[in-house]
Amino acid sequence: MRPLYETQEHLTGEKSFGEVIQDKWKCVLTKLPIQYGLDFCTYKDNKFSGFIELKNRTCSKKSFDTYIISLSKFLKAKEFFRTTGFPTYLCVKWTDDMGYVRLDKLESIEIKQGGRTDRNDWQDVEPVIHISMEHFNKL
Repeated sequence: MRPLYETQEHLTGEKSFGEVIQDKWKCVLTKLPIQYGLDFCTYKDNKFSGFIELKNRTCSKKSFDTYIISLSKFLKAKEFFRTTGFPTYLCVKWTDDMGYVRLDKLESIEIKQGGRTDRNDWQDVEPVIHISMEHFNKL
């Protein structure tokens, strides 16, 4: 079985960022079980309204020209949209900014091999998509 790298610090940061999104979007986030592959579903006025993947980064938004996310997570988001018709969002908090992009709306994507190499876990390196920072809307 693959180890879980999510720490209490990660969960605390995710909760804090989630509260910001709830306040800005006037919605309620509900944590999804791990098998869903995305972090939260959203409800507005007690009605289901979408899916969200949250990311907290320790670098500034300007550090990179693109944001990478695993191809498998992207495909999961696209499938959720195709199946349910509800939007799928990637929300990112950098050290100096916050933004979001609708994963289900991304069409032309660049796929490369990438990921983490600092944990000595061969499953951390995989096909990833590169999302231009221009696609992110300010939160």
